[in-house]
Amino acid sequence: MLNGNGVTASAGLAPTDEALSQDSKYLYVINSGDDTLGAYAVNAQTGALTMIGKVGDLHPTSAGLAAR
Repeated sequence: MLNGNGVTASAGLAPTDEALSQDSKYLYVINSGDDTLGAYAVNAQTGALTMIGKVGDLHPTSAGLAAR
């Protein structure tokens, strides 16, 4: 994944699944290595990602995303 400067964006430890929202404005990433979910805003013109935030304490066996 790339941020706005074309540099690899940090997704968390061991990203295992990604889902793009139906309107393509947001990308969500499950990080199985640290049991977190990362959220990114997607720039409609460039595709660049801006991290919105990360939440933790996902169940260690969480797998798969379905964004709406």
